[in-house]
Amino acid sequence: MSLRRPFRAEIIGGSKIWIIDAEGAFVTSFPRRSDDITADLARAQAVASADVEETSFANGAGIHSLS
Repeated sequence: MSLRRPFRAEIIGGSKIWIIDAEGAFVTSFPRRSDDITADLARAQAVASADVEETSFANGAGIHSLS
């Protein structure tokens, strides 16, 4: 699977943050940390824009190791 940058962060369903690639493909997701949507989106955007190897996103390590 080839993931295309830029990645973007979205909150879907209220409890999870999803990282989506430029073509709309799911990359990974992780739980929200707070009741402050602004803080959660800022964290998610930082993760989405991080310069991380694509393989680390594919196996989930990229997101979960940044928590």
